[in-house]
Amino acid sequence: NINLRTKILSQMTEATDGSTSSFVEVLIYNVAFPVAAILALQVAISHIVAYAKTLWVEGKSHEWILLMRNGEMVRAGVGLRCFRGPFDQVARFPAKIYKVNFDAEQVTSEMQGVRVSGMLVWTVNRQGTGPFNAYKNLGDISSGDPRAANESLIAEAAAVVRGCIANSTIDVMIRDRNLLRDAIRKEMFEVVKGWGVWLETIEITDVKICSQSLFKDLQTKYREDMRQEATLHKAEIQNEIDEEKNKNDIVVAEKQRDQKEQEKIYLQKIELEKSEAREQWMRDKAEILKTKEELSVQHKIKMQGLKQDLDRKVEEIDLQFTLETDQSAIKNKITAQKLVVEQNKTQ
Repeated sequence: NINLRTKILSQMTEATDGSTSSFVEVLIYNVAFPVAAILALQVAISHIVAYAKTLWVEGKSHEWILLMRNGEMVRAGVGLRCFRGPFDQVARFPAKIYKVNFDAEQVTSEMQGVRVSGMLVWTVNRQGTGPFNAYKNLGDISSGDPRAANESLIAEAAAVVRGCIANSTIDVMIRDRNLLRDAIRKEMFEVVKGWGVWLETIEITDVKICSQSLFKDLQTKYREDMRQEATLHKAEIQNEIDEEKNKNDIVVAEKQRDQKEQEKIYLQKIELEKSEAREQWMRDKAEILKTKEELSVQHKIKMQGLKQDLDRKVEEIDLQFTLETDQSAIKNKITAQKLVVEQNKTQ
């Protein structure tokens, strides 16, 4: 029995050891390896996503984005959003308009000094490789205050203006500002285009003659002409005013005369209407008095008739009363006589 029990226990132990080893093998191959593969894949994906984020370029709506590869522009745009290559370079700078003022002083062909002031408005050239040229040539453009570019543009504009002043007269400089503006645009446009600059507008704000005495002398003829023109114009206006006043006086006099005639006619019409109304009133009054007299006569006749009727009725009443009184007296006398007769018979 003991040997049998020992044999059974040893068989059971061997069976348990075999099943445990097979379970561990299944667990390793079916669970551990897939989980490790998934974790490794997740780590790889996270690294890839992080690396892809480093390659994503996104610009603001007011910002130039410039992609460069091997010293050449690949792509450029305002608010650009794209992926860059692993070895591409990215540059950013503001996309806005810049304004600079310039002054230039030079003597004209008449050897008189003239001072010209103007204004330039420029921005980055949007055509072709303009943004790349601006980034290369305008060194401090990324700061938002490109002083070097502004100074270069001021110097270029001043040089062009000085050349125009030297080859022109004072009268041309004062009167024809479009000449200066067109000359600056013509000579500077192609030059600054290579810098990556686009000239939006050029304006001449002021032209001054350096000599005050010359400026006053130039104004003398103009002032005298203007004074003479103003005097003549004033005289013409005064004549027109006088003529218009005379015309108005005539018109007013005619209107007053017409008004007086109309008033006279109106008063005559009123007087006529008053006289007609008075005559009508007199006729109406006479008619009323006549009617009153007729009514009075009729009333008198009617009253007399009524009086006669009343008198006749009174007479009839008096006569009837008299008759009744006489009849009553006769009856009383007859009654008295009967009483006397009866008394006599009684006695």
